[in-house]
Amino acid sequence: YCMVASATWEGAQITRDENGELSRRQLGDDITHLIQANMDHWDDDESRDTQESLVRCRVATKMLQAAMARGYATEADLWGLLWKHPIYEKDYTLYCTVMHPSSGTYRSMCDPPEGVGIGDQQR
Repeated sequence: YCMVASATWEGAQITRDENGELSRRQLGDDITHLIQANMDHWDDDESRDTQESLVRCRVATKMLQAAMARGYATEADLWGLLWKHPIYEKDYTLYCTVMHPSSGTYRSMCDPPEGVGIGDQQR
C-alpha cells in the first residue's frame, strides 16, 4: 500500500518491472495525493482485485479529503488512515510506515500504538 502527498506538491510514484519504468504519476496543481494498494493504479477491474485494493484506495481517498481541503495531512492523519480497516487488518498487515522526507522522519510500526483504535475492524 502506498500513498504520496506533499504540501509543496513535489512527489512521484514510479511503477517498475524487471525491464524498467511502466508508469509514473506525479503530484501537481490538480493532483494532491497518490494512492495505490496491491494492484496497479491503472487497473480498476474488480474481478482482479483479490486483496481489496480498490476498496482500500477509496477509503484512503475519502479519509484524506478533509486533510487535503485544509492543504496538508498531519502525521496523526496518516496514522489514523493506516490503522483504519480495511487498510489495516489485524493478523494480515505486517507493518505501516510514515515518512516525512523534509524533516527526516521515518517511522514504522507493526501494531497500532496503545490507545489508538483501529476502527471498523471486521476480521
